[in-house]
Amino acid sequence: MILTDFNLSTGTLNGNLTLWATDRHAVISITQLTYHNTELIVSHQDAHEILTLDQFRARIAALDGQTKFFLNSATYPLFGYRLDGNRLILG
Repeated sequence: MILTDFNLSTGTLNGNLTLWATDRHAVISITQLTYHNTELIVSHQDAHEILTLDQFRARIAALDGQTKFFLNSATYPLFGYRLDGNRLILG
């Protein structure tokens, strides 16, 4: 998934949704973003708060729209998301 597609499809969603991702068969909270070699890597760090959609939007605002999403490293690409209650789950 690239940022432009994500931004267009989530533009009308509630900014208070929390961000999660499917990691193998578990759902993990997204607490950290790392931009590396034109790739956005989302990950979980125990000591950090779960990001909301509004916080995520603010942090990615200056990035190129063609930036691709990955989970934990550049080897696990993210292709979309689903909504589950107050959670936006990347997968």
